[in-house]
Amino acid sequence: MATQLRQMGIAISRSNHYSAIVHNREHMPLATVFALLNSFRRWPEWAPQDRDDRSLARTFAGPAEGVGAISEWQGSGASGAGRMEITHSVVDSLQMSLR
Repeated sequence: MATQLRQMGIAISRSNHYSAIVHNREHMPLATVFALLNSFRRWPEWAPQDRDDRSLARTFAGPAEGVGAISEWQGSGASGAGRMEITHSVVDSLQMSLR
């Protein structure tokens, strides 16, 4: 499964908001992809910044998944520092606040 997770990519663009498009190259079930995105604690399983920036440190707050889940990170590489919070969570729609 780790190989499948590494094949999943997310493209993020910035305008007045951030939007993410998930490229599910391995045709994983929607429920599997959603579970990976809906829990920040699972992001190190697939997120490239976790693999590429060994100095990256994450902290978590709020619920383990879904609305109110928070991830904050600090790294010395391209990931920098930031904070994300899940603000909307249903199986086919996930929204996050990113700072």
